[in-house]
Amino acid sequence: MMGNKMSGICLKEDCTACKLCQNICPKGCIDFKEDELGCIYPKINYDLCIKCGLCEQVCPSLNPIKLNKKSNSVYAAYAVDKSIRETSASGGIATTLYHLANKKNWMVSGCYLNDDFEAVQIVTSNSDMYDRFKNSKYVYSDISLCFDAIKLNLDNGVTTLFIGVPCQVAAIKRKIEKHRQYNLLYTVDIICHGFAPTSYFKSHIKSIREKSHKTINSIFFRDPNYKTNNFVFSLYDKNECIYHKKVKDNDVYQIGYHKALIYRENCYNCKYAQDRRIGDLTISDFSGFGQKAPIENFLSENISCIIVNNDKGHYLLNSLLNENLIKAVKRPPSEAYDYEKQLKHPSIAHELRNEFKEKYKQMKDFEFACKSTLRKKMIANSLINFFCLVEIKSFVSGILPTKLKNIIKNRL
Repeated sequence: MMGNKMSGICLKEDCTACKLCQNICPKGCIDFKEDELGCIYPKINYDLCIKCGLCEQVCPSLNPIKLNKKSNSVYAAYAVDKSIRETSASGGIATTLYHLANKKNWMVSGCYLNDDFEAVQIVTSNSDMYDRFKNSKYVYSDISLCFDAIKLNLDNGVTTLFIGVPCQVAAIKRKIEKHRQYNLLYTVDIICHGFAPTSYFKSHIKSIREKSHKTINSIFFRDPNYKTNNFVFSLYDKNECIYHKKVKDNDVYQIGYHKALIYRENCYNCKYAQDRRIGDLTISDFSGFGQKAPIENFLSENISCIIVNNDKGHYLLNSLLNENLIKAVKRPPSEAYDYEKQLKHPSIAHELRNEFKEKYKQMKDFEFACKSTLRKKMIANSLINFFCLVEIKSFVSGILPTKLKNIIKNRL
């Protein structure tokens, strides 16, 4: 086998843990195990391995998928249904795509948190799952159940919509790129900053549960009860909210995530964080909305950015419009490409990333490693909150024009 044996197939810093190698192995000799940083990587049982090389041939990191050309078709959009907008991240475009697929009798993929608080991607026609697919999941998600399900759909002539982050779209495309009914697959890539390992997330949940002495039934990364654009991380015991914090309220997992401290190594080397996209459509928050042209007769918050990358993408967008599922308006491409960092380069690792790694290796304790690494940031947040500077900032932000706020933000 060529490649770095630290990861089993490809170089460790390129492995996305898509698990396609495991799916393709005819002897079932590839398993995924946590390394010293709590990240999973393929491990080959060489006693069973027949050296067929299929795992290397299919690996998206060793065999990159051709990307679309940079698109000038950039839109601001939001779901017509207000309840979808208020309970989804951004403008609810992913959820409207699920409803479009339902109208067309397509199968869809979606990500949900299972009972063990693991993010799992499945393929289904069950519309009851759409609510569980809503909202962002800022943690690694497992797509291994999708490979054979999508192939079976295409075998049976069933159109399928896959929505995921770019490295997941690459894995799905690599699995079925030579399928005779490849044209029945539609893909949507979500602009991604990075994946934190499941082990960190579960460790954080365990810490909160032990302190609260409560049962945790549901989790939100962007809780609709506090408006999804406020990034409130919350946990519920049935209908009782037992924990809710914004990033600056010192939720250590959120700080570690949003400050690019706790991602998998491949996220800092992402091949897909660029203006040439892999999906038929690209969707994300729209941080640059209104920066290059006036906004007229359109919502100013809970807005999604849609980048249409090819003919299939145009079909999806036009279908959403024709079914009156979304409102959309074309925007200057620079509003996306100039203001979304992940359309330029991968996330840049936090300056204390190496310190976090060493502390985690020593203690195997996410809460300790992250809190001790970010102690100065957390102290600063506490002081800001104590002196009510958040309220002052909110007041000033409310009276400043959007363009001026973005100029200040980019200078800081």
